[in-house]
Amino acid sequence: LTDICFVLSSFRYEDKTDWGGKIGWIYGSVTEDVVTGYRMHNRGWRSVYCATKRDAFRGTAPINLTDRLHQVLRWATGSGEIFFSRNNPLLATRRLKFLQRIAYLNVGFYPFTSLFLVTYCFLPALSLFSGQFIVQGLNVAFLFYLLIITLTLTFLSLLEVKWSGIGLKEWCGMNSSGSSADAVLENHEPLVQDFQVREQDFPCSSS
Repeated sequence: LTDICFVLSSFRYEDKTDWGGKIGWIYGSVTEDVVTGYRMHNRGWRSVYCATKRDAFRGTAPINLTDRLHQVLRWATGSGEIFFSRNNPLLATRRLKFLQRIAYLNVGFYPFTSLFLVTYCFLPALSLFSGQFIVQGLNVAFLFYLLIITLTLTFLSLLEVKWSGIGLKEWCGMNSSGSSADAVLENHEPLVQDFQVREQDFPCSSS
């Protein structure tokens, strides 16, 4: 028994086999868990989320900003590897369901969202230096788009509640500002309020 445990712990039983390459836990990627799940679903396998009363696994989470940035960089690197490899959902077989394809596309496209975030953070500074605001005036179209975005994020949050299995009251009490809809409203409230400030600070911009 000791010899068998020694062989298993050394992973030598995988030598010259397909384990880690074609079957089993897939190696060779920073986000190996996503690649493994993708390979399973791409072959038509079904997966079930199992939540036990006792914790089946425990791990560590980042405790400071540096560790958090390293974690995000690792995720972004792995997502980029998926997007530019044969594991791209666009190249998947017909066995991969439509919603699964969208979910894996979202993972692969994750690092590219940083471009939009950088632009979003840069525009306020550009407005201050140029005197031109990104939204020239409150109109029905702007409010309509804002409403659509808010309702969409609220709907996604409600889907998270349904899939997680917790009650709506519990979900609302987890974090007073944790929902996507709250984040959108908090980010856009100053945007709407700044119209009056813009008219006062940049009177020449309206001419």
